Amino acid sequence: MKKLISLFCFSLFALFALTNFISCKSASVELKNYSPVVLVTASGNTNLTWYEKNPPVNDKRSSESGFLTGKINSTLNADNLEYSFARDTLDKSVEVFASVLAEKSFEILTAENSPDLPCYKAGNSATAFLENKISATGYKSVSSSNRSLRRATVKQSGAKSLVFLEFEFQKLKSKNQDGESCVKARVEMKVNLLNEEGKCIFKNKYTAVSSEGTLLYGNAWSREEVISYFPALVEQCTSDFLSECYSQ
Repeated sequence: MKKLISLFCFSLFALFALTNFISCKSASVELKNYSPVVLVTASGNTNLTWYEKNPPVNDKRSSESGFLTGKINSTLNADNLEYSFARDTLDKSVEVFASVLAEKSFEILTAENSPDLPCYKAGNSATAFLENKISATGYKSVSSSNRSLRRATVKQSGAKSLVFLEFEFQKLKSKNQDGESCVKARVEMKVNLLNEEGKCIFKNKYTAVSSEGTLLYGNAWSREEVISYFPALVEQCTSDFLSECYSQ
């Protein structure tokens, strides 16, 4: 009986979470009515994982994405280009996201232009250590459910909305126009937008894959070239976000 009750409760929770996501995602939002917005968090994965389920057998190090691997790399500061790319790529992604919004004359407050806001001075969430994620420079791992932090941030900034960003940077095996094997870049950008009262008003995920790819010779390919594709992909995802939430 206890197992049945637990299963029922879990099912209700899952249904509630799914319903909340769908309703939030499908809501019609005019972003101009929620300016200025505070970019509260921006996080990304600490190592570049393969999008395919079966990575090349001789590239195990770069295909690992588990909790233990991420923490070992973080602790030992492993000499791995794909690990060292994480912070730089994430910081650049935040810069691109903010600049695209600014081009639309949309006021966005960030850790760079408003470093004294409470959300940038808070401590990391209790689950931060368990996540194989890294926060962009100046940002903390804070939950959107932190009511007191939301209120303090809104009060000090005068913001009408809060946005939480999460990136997943990946590599993807593909073919180029000449039919040659290559490696492309793939990014997922999750956007969670809350109004000043903390209610979710928009939530969606955007995906982009580079049209170009670096040639794949056996298991050898240019990681630097793949990493260089990400800023343009983040710009594309941000434009897709604005196409849903912003009208001229």
